Formats: sequence, structure tokens, C-alpha cells
Amino acid sequence: MRLCLPLLCFLASPAFASWPGDLAVSRMGEHDGAPVAPEVTVAGFEQIARGLAATVANKPVAPARTLGAAGFDVSFGLTTALLDRGSPTDGDPSGWDLARIDGDAPPFLAIPTLSLRKGLPGSVEVGAAGGWIAGTRQGVFSTFARAAPLEGYEKGPDLAFQLGYATYIGNPELSLGTFDLTATLGGTFPFASDDEIAAGTFSPYLGGGLLLFHARAHLEPSLRDALLGTSSRDDPATLPLTPLPTIQGGFQITNHSVLVRLAVSYTATVGPSAHAGMGFAY
Repeated sequence: MRLCLPLLCFLASPAFASWPGDLAVSRMGEHDGAPVAPEVTVAGFEQIARGLAATVANKPVAPARTLGAAGFDVSFGLTTALLDRGSPTDGDPSGWDLARIDGDAPPFLAIPTLSLRKGLPGSVEVGAAGGWIAGTRQGVFSTFARAAPLEGYEKGPDLAFQLGYATYIGNPELSLGTFDLTATLGGTFPFASDDEIAAGTFSPYLGGGLLLFHARAHLEPSLRDALLGTSSRDDPATLPLTPLPTIQGGFQITNHSVLVRLAVSYTATVGPSAHAGMGFAY
């Protein structure tokens, strides 16, 4: 018991209270030891919410053509999202800098991910992905469903529609989720053959749509009012569903059962992100 007490105290020490990359809304009231006005905190909170919404949203990890009723793929990937570190108000720190423990946010977020897709009859497929925001204790989980009413026609491109939802997890001070409604246009072209059987395909795709995100800061009422008390909204700690237009594109190369993909996306008022992945398709 005597040996356990020092260990418990060590684990509960402030140095282990959070990781340097964690975002803490409760810390946004000051920067470099100086207090920050509530209107700056409100603008910073909205900046963080927009950036996270675009970062955690489902990425364009699938060509326009679906997998087919018996198809399945699993892939590992890395998403890199540039952060908008511009000051939301002239001369003040960005929301990312305010919420970081060290007061200095990095230029981007990196999220290693695992993605799964399963084909269903009728040119429909479903999928899910999970990821970890590097350097933090937070993560991402998302699901989606896709349908391709026009695919496989020689005289026209494939067209797929997607509805998905992604959520930011692991932060007790901030809950956030993003719906995505997108359309993807593309084609699939064989580039190698073996005994008249296509051994490889190249699938470029381009699309876009709308992200709808919501966010809420979970703080004690007195702290919430002190940090976010100046806002035109009735509840400055809650952001209702907010639209963000997005465009995206990329390509996937499949050789037998091995796949490699590269995709980029751009979300209005937030910025660009890139996704690279590789895996297996069956």
C-alpha cells in the first residue's frame, strides 16, 4: 500500500492531467499570462469548431464505383489537415493557440485512420472509420452509406451519393459532430491484364457537397459565462447545425487485391486537407 500511494500521486500530478496537443476550452480565457476578452474567446471557439468539423468529417476514401455485393476493403491511411491559425480578431491569438496547453498550435493536424467498406446489393455500400488525432488523447469515429444509381455504363461516368456522420471523441470539454452529404463522379479504367483478366485499375474521382456540423462546450456555468459570455447567440457555448461547402477529389489504384489511394479536399472558411492510404480489396 505504501508503494502504491506515491505511484497514484505521480499519475494524478498536473503534468499528466493532459497531453500538450489536447484542446481545452477552459484555458481560452488567457494567453501568455494575459487575460483574453470574451469576444475573442467566442471567435476562437467558432474557429476551432469549424476546423475540427472539417478535419473529422468523412474523407473521400472511395471512388465513384461501389464495391459490388460481395466486395469488401480495409485500408490504413493518414489524414493531414492544415489549420487556419489566422487571428479571428485583429491582433489577437487564434482559437487554436488559445486552446493549446503550450499556447502555440502546430500548422496541421495528423490523423492515422483505419477504414472499412462493405458492398451490398443494388450498388450500395456502407463503411466506417476510426482514427487518432496524433499528439492528443482525442480521436475520430465515422460511418457512411453510399449509393451509385449510375455506375458501370460505358458511355457515362459513375455517380455515387454519400450520407455520413463523424464525431470527435475523447474530449470532456467539447463535443462535436459533422454530417456529410456529397456526390462523387468518376470512372474505373483497366491498365494491365493477365490472361485477358484485368489485373489493375485506375479510378479517378471528383466530387463535392456540404458538411453540416454542430458543437458544444461543456463547462461549469460560471466559467462558461466568463469565457463565452459575449455572443449574439442565446447560448454561446453551443453552435447549431452550420453548413460548410466542400470539394474533393483523388484517385485509387488497385492491383489484384492491393489498393493505394490519394485524395485531397477543400472546405470553405477552413482550408485544405490530404488523405493517403493503402490496403486490400476483396
